[in-house]
Amino acid sequence: MGTPDQCRRWDKTVKEYVNISRAGVIRHYNDNMEGVDKMEFLITIYRTIMRYLKWTLRLFIHAIDLAFTNAWFGYRSKALALSVPTEKILDLLHFPAHAAEARILGNKQNPAKRGRPSVTPLYRLSTSKG
Repeated sequence: MGTPDQCRRWDKTVKEYVNISRAGVIRHYNDNMEGVDKMEFLITIYRTIMRYLKWTLRLFIHAIDLAFTNAWFGYRSKALALSVPTEKILDLLHFPAHAAEARILGNKQNPAKRGRPSVTPLYRLSTSKG
């Protein structure tokens, strides 16, 4: 279970900080909960509005919110690693819209042009006379 250590906690009865003993497992858990807490905080802030929905649909929408938040964490860390200026990095509010738009338009060809179709040859024949 790890080695126990000391940590400071607020005691309401004496109204001051006191040192208490805690197990190594608890210390390890608290050290690694930062990302989970931040993710839950961001999901709460940018939650998809889902009033009057059945619990199964609420669970599905929460899973989508969770996936977008995790994808945004990866996008942001990769952009920071590539030294992208912070003002050019999408925030979590706009990231799902850009991701959905890229997904929708990702497999589409350029829109067809009106008028007579132009033939673009792969190679040009020489048209020299003589």
